[in-house]
Amino acid sequence: AQPALPFMHDDEDLNRYEPPLRPLRPDEVAAAVLLGRALDRNHEAVSRLQNPSTIAIIEIPSQDLVELVERMLKDLVLGGDVTVIDGDCCKAGDAIAPANSVVLFSRDGKSDKKTLTHGNTAFGAAVQRCCAIIGLATDPGRTLPSDLVKLADHRIELPSLDPDAVAVVIEAITGTRPRAVDEELARAVPPGALVAGVPPHPGADGTFMLLQRLRGLYPHPHPAPV
Repeated sequence: AQPALPFMHDDEDLNRYEPPLRPLRPDEVAAAVLLGRALDRNHEAVSRLQNPSTIAIIEIPSQDLVELVERMLKDLVLGGDVTVIDGDCCKAGDAIAPANSVVLFSRDGKSDKKTLTHGNTAFGAAVQRCCAIIGLATDPGRTLPSDLVKLADHRIELPSLDPDAVAVVIEAITGTRPRAVDEELARAVPPGALVAGVPPHPGADGTFMLLQRLRGLYPHPHPAPV
């Protein structure tokens, strides 16, 4: 249900009413931090993402982050003046894409249908649309169209969470830098669990204790980045 408006005396009061702000989510902060790091290390690839001849892969370390990175890519990296076309909707006979268009194939690995060779026909149709093509995936070799993987000329890899990234997330949500976050803890807690583990109210130390509790639910750390 929508929240009830406070009692208004006149139209001027109604015009001044602002809906409550949505709180910043910890996994959004994590996605922004990891995407920013990856883009900083790949300036050349980023500068070519809208080149009509570009075929690029952006590899994401966790399924929890795929949707968030996709949204940030559209809104913050490509920008509002770029038309983003769903790659899975491309088919033979489609018209050449408008200027400033990008075809995006997004894979979080959760759908059995989007595996290996699935999408090669759509990828071929996307190539004929004469615009940049980007594959976004947690496991590109397993989930993106295999032809896209073979032909990609740029690859951007987001790093996994590390102690500094987790500390940045906690500071952004609570306003306080936490005590040292150890490597094992940073690797053990998946990004999606940060939503439960980093509430805005307990402060950095309270959040750190919540993360320690969450680590008990995820005893097997993710592989360390190479």
